Amino acid sequence: MNKKDEHFDPVIASSLQEKITELTQAKEFIELYISVINHDIYAPIKFINIIGDNINPKNYTKTELLENFQLIINSTKRLELLCSNLLELLNPNKDNSTIEPQKINLYQLIESIKEYFSIGLMAKNIQFINALDPRLEIKSNDYHLSIIITNIISNAIRFTQGGIINIESNIINSNIHLIISDTGRGIQPEIKNQLNGKNFKIQHKNDIKHRSYGFGYNLIFKLLPQLQADIQIENNLPKGTAVILKLPHTILKTN
Repeated sequence: MNKKDEHFDPVIASSLQEKITELTQAKEFIELYISVINHDIYAPIKFINIIGDNINPKNYTKTELLENFQLIINSTKRLELLCSNLLELLNPNKDNSTIEPQKINLYQLIESIKEYFSIGLMAKNIQFINALDPRLEIKSNDYHLSIIITNIISNAIRFTQGGIINIESNIINSNIHLIISDTGRGIQPEIKNQLNGKNFKIQHKNDIKHRSYGFGYNLIFKLLPQLQADIQIENNLPKGTAVILKLPHTILKTN
């Protein structure tokens, strides 16, 4: 045994490796949020300012002014959602143990999210179908469930143009499977496999498209365990994507 081997401590080596991993993850985290701020926050704000600076009632028709106004509202809603997601992700030590599950009417929840995205749906000519039973209720964390469903629908809108987003449910073994499907451009097989394996990493440097798609899913993956829920992504044949949100909670039905 040489002198180098005599001083080798596997415990210290393991601890150093853990620290290296933590630092690497922290570096990636910082790079990601710099990229998010630069592209997903700064760019929309700049866009809104450009529209605001150039809106002059004398130079635009009433229809054109309304269209610009709708663009501003849609952009601010996206910023609101993104900021909400960022705050949730930036608070990894949030204590949710004291939050009691609430009774949630899923149909009404989807209707409120539909209203939130109404301008975006209209702008992209998307038909939104809420096919849930209006009487269907579950017990869950309303706040986190809303964030998860909002992000799934946001992705569906982002990749659908002139198509359909459909929300329906199946009851399987006393659990509810919420199915959110779209007729958009679909999802690449390798990305779908990564998402289903919960090992999708955001491409924060060069691939804006994949980064923007995966950002919401990173938040979803963080919140799923808190709801004891799971998610599955499938192809919505002949075209589009279907996201199945599995909620293992007691199902209630009102009269």
